[in-house]
Amino acid sequence: MTMARHITRVQCWAGCRAGPHSALTRTDSEVEHPSAGGWSRTCQWHSIMATLYVELLMGQEQEKTPTRLIVGLGNPGPRYRDTRHNVGFGCVDLLAERWGIKISDRRRTTALGQGYRDGMPVVLAKPRTFMNLSGESVAYLLARFGGRPANLVVVYDEMALPLGRIRLRARGSDAGHNGIKDIIRTVRTVDFPRLRIGIGGPGMSGSVDHVLGRFSEDEADAVNDAIRRAAEAVECLLSDGINIAMNRFNTDPRPEEPEPHEQPENPDQ
Repeated sequence: MTMARHITRVQCWAGCRAGPHSALTRTDSEVEHPSAGGWSRTCQWHSIMATLYVELLMGQEQEKTPTRLIVGLGNPGPRYRDTRHNVGFGCVDLLAERWGIKISDRRRTTALGQGYRDGMPVVLAKPRTFMNLSGESVAYLLARFGGRPANLVVVYDEMALPLGRIRLRARGSDAGHNGIKDIIRTVRTVDFPRLRIGIGGPGMSGSVDHVLGRFSEDEADAVNDAIRRAAEAVECLLSDGINIAMNRFNTDPRPEEPEPHEQPENPDQ
């Protein structure tokens, strides 16, 4: 029920309870006139109760659970599918599969799907702009769903992290990532959660060739595991909060390699 209908019902209820000469249908001078007798106190009581009820409804309206906007960054189109730059898309696709959400609402700047996670309204989104214009998509989502930057979770690739590592942060700079740089420019704050998926450094190749290239067969297991852990980190953030999620997922999941043991010398050799 909308707020306007709530208020209309309260006004009707208060008027009926107080009678045709109620405080909601008479002027203040009529209510306060000495000849009004006892009914003026009744009118005032029901008027107060109606006001308190409306304030309660307005408070509930303001405190309703905000929609969480999970945005995976990448470049659209088959040319860029499964490239290193598109691991954010991969994480959102996995979340859509796990949560049973179809990303079928295609707008000019964004492809998105809506649903719920543990009773919380969520939106999964993949920008249809290119990476350098990711801010346009985020601006559309914030305007459409009435959110704040703090309601975002932006998932994207990070060359500074080793392949297979993920890193969750509540805020931070763009660190040279053009998609995050455009989002910060658009929302005018660095205070929004972001989840980075490590794709490793470029090595001998240039940065552009590296991020627009595809993973090798040897890298496939590591990146798939990283995307899975990134999806779990988003779920943990929504259910337990960002601090618990950071403590749980900002560690290297790979077991430490055992120290090599020195072999005893063979006197026969």
